[in-house]
Amino acid sequence: MPESTEQVRERYLAAILEPDPAAAREVVREAVRGGLAVEDAYGGVLGAAMSEVGRRWEAGEISVAHEHLASEVTGSLVSELAGRIRAEPETGRLALICCSPGERHCIGGQMLAGLLEAAGWEVLYMGASLPGEDLVALADEEAADVIALSTTMTNHLDAVAETIRAVQALEEPPLVIVGGQAYGGEDDAQRVGADAYAASVAEAPALLRRRLPPAAA
Repeated sequence: MPESTEQVRERYLAAILEPDPAAAREVVREAVRGGLAVEDAYGGVLGAAMSEVGRRWEAGEISVAHEHLASEVTGSLVSELAGRIRAEPETGRLALICCSPGERHCIGGQMLAGLLEAAGWEVLYMGASLPGEDLVALADEEAADVIALSTTMTNHLDAVAETIRAVQALEEPPLVIVGGQAYGGEDDAQRVGADAYAASVAEAPALLRRRLPPAAA
């Protein structure tokens, strides 16, 4: 009988905290070979495990070294799995995805990049702590349809609001979607001026599909 997502997550979490990176990677690869959807591996296994890693780090139960190792192993798996689901761009839509200024926890953004590529988007993923002025310049230069900003730390939300104001000053501003643990809900996203909020990485592609239907047949 196949393992549940929760069982896979617990085995993955135990392996990365051991730490045994090779075993952790094999837990996820084995589950995907056995039929676990990449989308479920992202949210139900990798994302959930990293939330628990973050909780344990904040509680002083694990060291910064353990947290960094877990992040690197998880990030490498996110990239590896993205290759399994990547599709040719066909929507005529371009997304810029990055962490907000000062933010260095980029796994959520990596996951979203993979899911949007699987849905036929063209994606430019720029990783951690992108300065707002550079993001705005690129959005203008590339005529981006959407900017997705990932933020896990609440002390970075002022920089998010400043970046969104600069985006909205463009002649043709892209839609801005935000997400991450820094947000307690829709109200927090509205306070920084975002056009849309995703409570999870998994729900973001469908939300964007509703807001921005394909521009190309």
